[in-house]
Amino acid sequence: MVNFNNRVIPVSAALPNGKGTMGGTAFFVQVAGQVYLTTAAHVATGTESQSDTWPTWADALNLHDEERNLLATVPLFATGADGLRTPIFKYGRTTTEPGILLDLILIPLTSEHLKVTDAEVFQLPALVTTCGGEEVSIAGCREWPKINTQNYTLRGASSGDNLMLYIDPPSQRGESGGPLLTKSGGLLGVNYGADNPQVPGTGLVISASYILHLASAVDGYIQGFQYGNQAAQGLGVN
Repeated sequence: MVNFNNRVIPVSAALPNGKGTMGGTAFFVQVAGQVYLTTAAHVATGTESQSDTWPTWADALNLHDEERNLLATVPLFATGADGLRTPIFKYGRTTTEPGILLDLILIPLTSEHLKVTDAEVFQLPALVTTCGGEEVSIAGCREWPKINTQNYTLRGASSGDNLMLYIDPPSQRGESGGPLLTKSGGLLGVNYGADNPQVPGTGLVISASYILHLASAVDGYIQGFQYGNQAAQGLGVN
């Protein structure tokens, strides 16, 4: 098994309304010169279905090392004079229910954030394709905050146009937000859920091509891009 532990960083979020702390995995991507922290949206909400009800979201994501030490805090919102919060992060709305969001966020980072970690930055676009049945890997924190690499099998072919990918078996708790990688370390997608009822026995991954679409989103809308609610339901989040 190839060790891809240097591709990710443990993250946590203090959830509002006394809901406790959520732990997950994140990684860095660079699109058009901007570096983003990439993770599953439910890491910041602790809920199975994501929405644009911003008070239900955490204020920030915390970056950690494997000993739980806090390295940096990345804000998710800017607060105006009226007290209303505006997302700093990029997110995606569904076309049929715009208030329901895809389980993926991109948070823009500064150079100061990147100085606290040695995690690799994935350069996009650099989309890769694989065939169904190939062995793939997720780098993540299934025993948060310890980072580890686990192998899975890709169910069906991967191409640059796919929104959803499926892996066998389902991923584990703590791996949410971690990257799905080829044997050579190419970025295939973002892990976000397990126990997919539409394809029993598989896990859910949002493809890397959607990261590129999301980087251009304005208020969650992506010009010319249509998708359904399948990936927005938070099915079996982990």
